Amino acid sequence: EQTEAIEVITDEVKRIHFLLEDLRSLDHLEVTKAATQTHFNSIELSHNLKRRFQNRAKEKEISLEISYHPCEIAQDKRLIEMIIDNFTSNAIRYSTTKKAVVIEGKRASQNEYSISVTDNGIGIKKENIHKIFDRLYRIDNARDRASGGSGLGLSIARQAALNIGGRIDVESRYQVGSKFTLYFSNH
Repeated sequence: EQTEAIEVITDEVKRIHFLLEDLRSLDHLEVTKAATQTHFNSIELSHNLKRRFQNRAKEKEISLEISYHPCEIAQDKRLIEMIIDNFTSNAIRYSTTKKAVVIEGKRASQNEYSISVTDNGIGIKKENIHKIFDRLYRIDNARDRASGGSGLGLSIARQAALNIGGRIDVESRYQVGSKFTLYFSNH
């Protein structure tokens, strides 16, 4: 009984630690509002993404389907990866087993590149979509707390997108799945 209580306390301390880290990240993004431009290839993004998420997806029996059209990008790679990592983490977290998470990078227009993450998860009700980028907003507090969500990830992603001059579009159907797309200038 005492061991169980210690485990519960330890889990809560970890949760609060991650929440504080997320708050610090969001605060930093809001204060700096700056992006550091680096030059990289979209294929490099896809390899890094696969390396970071392959094991987590495999644990949930989810296949990662990643395709990136080659493109040289001059943008803040760290912020782009932060945004796509958030989308991918959420897609894996809220997808059911034996489903696919599809990640696609492509040229959206002459000057714009897009990266979308599509899942076959629980989806978001239409009336909640406009709230998902609010700080600490959770669609289902009990589910999100159990899954490790802080309610800050999409707020951080939105601010990072603003910092790179990008935007995020969301398409979702409740009980069907969601598609999050980041659009940004590729030079």
